[in-house]
Amino acid sequence: MKNMIHELYAGNITPCDRQPSEEYTALNEEFATACSKFLPQLTDEQWPAFNSVMDAYMSLLCCNGKELFQIGFRLGAQLTLEALYPPFSE
Repeated sequence: MKNMIHELYAGNITPCDRQPSEEYTALNEEFATACSKFLPQLTDEQWPAFNSVMDAYMSLLCCNGKELFQIGFRLGAQLTLEALYPPFSE
């Protein structure tokens, strides 16, 4: 069995490289279709505002992804600790 801490440190464990689910793939295709219909309608004057909104939204998505990863990691660690060391009072 490989040392997971070493593998994580070495960059060999990369959750972001996962294969997307079928649901994610379908939603991504739906988004791409909607964009291909919407974007041509933007005027030159609307593009800066649209880009600003998209930049803010992408920052929000990145922040959300990081926070969800941290929550999931902590939950996994707590479950592991509880499995190894059950609470004394039940």
